[in-house]
Amino acid sequence: MQKKRNQISARQLLCIYVIIVLSPLIRVVPNYAAKYGNQAAWLSPLIALLPTLIVIYILDSIFKHYKTESLTEIFEDIMSKPLGMLIVFLYFIWSTILVALYMRYDAERLTGSIYPNIHYIFFIIFTLLQIAYALRADLTVIARMGEIIAPIIFILFTFLILLLLPMIRHDTILPISYVDAVPVVMASRGASGIYLYYFLLFFLSDKISHKNKLKTQSIKTIIMLVAATIVMLISIIGIMGSSVVQRIPIPFLVAVKQISIMKSIQNIESIAVAMWLMADFILISALIIVSLNIIKTLFRLSNIKLLQNIYILMIYILSLGISDNKMDLETFSQYIMIPLNHVFGLLIPIVLFATGKIRKRL
Repeated sequence: MQKKRNQISARQLLCIYVIIVLSPLIRVVPNYAAKYGNQAAWLSPLIALLPTLIVIYILDSIFKHYKTESLTEIFEDIMSKPLGMLIVFLYFIWSTILVALYMRYDAERLTGSIYPNIHYIFFIIFTLLQIAYALRADLTVIARMGEIIAPIIFILFTFLILLLLPMIRHDTILPISYVDAVPVVMASRGASGIYLYYFLLFFLSDKISHKNKLKTQSIKTIIMLVAATIVMLISIIGIMGSSVVQRIPIPFLVAVKQISIMKSIQNIESIAVAMWLMADFILISALIIVSLNIIKTLFRLSNIKLLQNIYILMIYILSLGISDNKMDLETFSQYIMIPLNHVFGLLIPIVLFATGKIRKRL
């Protein structure tokens, strides 16, 4: 079956998923996992895998019954139209906060790592102008970019991890015993909160072809991401120890700065920054597309070009007001956004599925 115009394949969607997950994983998970899991934190992604598998199976069941409908229409049919519209609008608010959050993170990282003398507002404006230009095209262009960028990012990530592995000290990640079980479960909330962005992408379900292939491909993708997260945590905690990792900003970048090849080639962190820039561009672009598609399907709009510019202006304002400094930004992510990610990425999908079963819609 051929793809219709302006539709993307299951593979393209999962490439976008890998990109929008990998950047927050590197930024948020090491601190969060080390704080709660200590030296056993590297096991936490295994626990974080379970909620995402549940959501994968829920969506697979839903799309066996709703083959062409948007997720907005599915919510309205299963939950009733008024309640469904309210829930979908809350998803719009959630995705909009995520866009503003990652827009601010992107600008703060550039000022903190490369351009300390330039105000972050400049980078917010510059990035949003780039994204506004890119979004003049349709979703398929962003999807093709994701298809190209995802392998590049994963290769760069693998290259950096391979350079970090020889620096690992085993005493910082071992031994592990049964008393680490509860801390590992607590630590898993950071990774699972980010893996659960999976559900949010399905507000593009009316633009995805071959959804019947998504279950198998999604399981393979999430297992790959879990493996990557485990290796990353082993590398970071193995080099610096959990007590240090939980206290420093962006531990991955700090670890990468310690790399030197043959004691002559240094400043490898520029590779990590380049990887982040590519990932954040796709991350922010994809979340903006999701947010705009939610509004389009919710209010049955035929054209959202004008709304797109207004929305980007709103993101600019929100990204400035979301926090006063980087520490507040990280606190907001850990204590507010991660719990919200579980509510919108796991709890509501379970309620949707259970309601569908009770009302015999599924």
